[in-house]
Amino acid sequence: MLTPEGASYSRSQCKVLGLFMLLLMLGLTVMSWFLLAFMSGGCDGNACTHEDQIVPDVPESPLLSIFVSVASYRDPECKDTMQDIFSKAKHPERVFVGSVQQLATDIEEACWRPGLKWGQQIRSITVPFSEARGPTNARHLAATLYRNEDYFFQIDSHTTFRQDWDEHAIAMLDRCPSAKCFLSHYPPATGDPGLQVPVLCMSHFDEGAQMPSFEARNFDLQVGEFMESPFVGAGFQLSSADVLLEVPFDPKLDMLFVGEEILYSARLWTKGWDMYAPDMNLVWHHYNRSEHPNVFRDRTEEWWHPQQGANARARFLLGMNETAPPGETPSSLAFYGMGTARNLTDYWRYAQIDPWERVADSQQKFCHKHVRRRAALPGPQPAAGATDAAGQNATARKLLQPLLHRPSP
Repeated sequence: MLTPEGASYSRSQCKVLGLFMLLLMLGLTVMSWFLLAFMSGGCDGNACTHEDQIVPDVPESPLLSIFVSVASYRDPECKDTMQDIFSKAKHPERVFVGSVQQLATDIEEACWRPGLKWGQQIRSITVPFSEARGPTNARHLAATLYRNEDYFFQIDSHTTFRQDWDEHAIAMLDRCPSAKCFLSHYPPATGDPGLQVPVLCMSHFDEGAQMPSFEARNFDLQVGEFMESPFVGAGFQLSSADVLLEVPFDPKLDMLFVGEEILYSARLWTKGWDMYAPDMNLVWHHYNRSEHPNVFRDRTEEWWHPQQGANARARFLLGMNETAPPGETPSSLAFYGMGTARNLTDYWRYAQIDPWERVADSQQKFCHKHVRRRAALPGPQPAAGATDAAGQNATARKLLQPLLHRPSP
């Protein structure tokens, strides 16, 4: 046999060469098969079947987050409250705290202990107690620490929590009979077994402040039973975080105490939020803290004058004064005023209060156990936590963040 170059090979040499080439091609094929199986299967060296092949995990949906607002004035109990927030949450990784601490000493009155495991999830503003401007201003400052979480939860700095409170809170908003649900009340006192739920249903006039004020009555409620309330308390507020953008806290209510809650109640209602008591107790509050510092006792010579200005501002926004406070106009007050979803006059009628004649009769309407339940929705129900009340306006929140974080005047 002649090759192209003219070299000659015997027939037997050609057979050996052909067999060698065949074996080489077969070896390359087998190696390719094993390499492909190794890259796609990962079965510890065993032969792979469909059942053995590794399937990538489907990532779980991210946990809905909760922003907890805590305003503290020289409160040595705040450390315990902060610890309770995280240690009793079922998912502490989804909890973020906005803390405003007004201090005379960093050691006794600071709101967290060094080394707190979840300390990186606490955002804080520290104010010298001598510059404190009262509880309403502190709540405004705390709200500026909000960073687009799904839920808003406001408490006082001397509060203890139910175990797994975060899961209960989100489930409670799922059960609420309104898409714009705002849950609030005066929590039961520390040490109370908490079998009954306080509902803000009674009202009267505080003649000193010339403002409506209110109080609670206890009711036996089952899970899913919600009682309407025309009022909200500052020490327990739970809702979608959209409320922080729709009903922002007013920074010009220095030293206001009586009047803070009725003003915020009216603003919520006129902006379309429906107010209910929670259907179970999530927290307990330490009342009668006469032994602890208080801004009005600490600054006896300084609080009265700014409080009168704040009271006049609140009364004007509530339609109880005809003249706007000095330096303000109706348009300058609009951002912190009433909404357009419902009328202020209708709110007074709804709450059974006549602010001009100083007649308050809310208990006749609200202090009876008339409960509402969430209506069954047609079709498949959303998974727990996927509520109507949370996350609907995420895009709007991002667009309106600059308004929320505007500096205090």
